[in-house]
Amino acid sequence: MTSNPQIIADLKVILEKDQDLELLSTYKGVPFVCKAKVQSIADDSVSLATQDPSLVCLARDTLAKVLGSDFFEPAIAEIVGVDIAGGHINLTNFSYIGAKLGERM
Repeated sequence: MTSNPQIIADLKVILEKDQDLELLSTYKGVPFVCKAKVQSIADDSVSLATQDPSLVCLARDTLAKVLGSDFFEPAIAEIVGVDIAGGHINLTNFSYIGAKLGERM
């Protein structure tokens, strides 16, 4: 699966503006947010850096929701690598979440 090209373009704007992204996930049913900065973008893969301790929880997950900002609509991405000691996370296969984010069952 390849990423939506508009999402990659929006991430490039966030990289240029040096803005933070928020990664939303759950650990044992409890939601948490990890703040990160985009470090590099290569084709379909995005590398982020963070010093947020909740990176430990992301290491156990396969997907993360990437929350929006002024330049970015919420998306979901596959976690392909986490370096806890170095504070890096790699994401790929970005797609838009749509209206499901925030809806309750």
